[in-house]
Amino acid sequence: MKAKLLDFDAFMAEKKKEPIIVRVFGEEYQVKPEIPAIVPVMMARANEEMSDQETSRLVLQAGDVLFGKENIMKLCEKGIGVEDLGTLIRQVFDMINGKGLDEDEEELTDEDGMTVSVKKAKK
Repeated sequence: MKAKLLDFDAFMAEKKKEPIIVRVFGEEYQVKPEIPAIVPVMMARANEEMSDQETSRLVLQAGDVLFGKENIMKLCEKGIGVEDLGTLIRQVFDMINGKGLDEDEEELTDEDGMTVSVKKAKK
């Protein structure tokens, strides 16, 4: 009897992998166009009654997964706050999910005047 094979590697190789470019503090970062599975797993495991410190830790972990620990440290050193980082991560999630994208680039400004430009990478 011949064993059945699901070649998930082939499926993943065929997916479009065009990165999303995120500009923060004048520097551009490439983000994969898919939310890494660990992010919703972390959120699902999080307690709904988390403290502010626990929520901040979750936001930083999601940022590490999306941008890389070194890049998150750069943003922190440049002065990004926890709320702004959370906003940035939500906006990246929205881009990945295709929400609110009418043009190639969008500038978003929060109440503190911090501007984040977000655009899709061109091939």
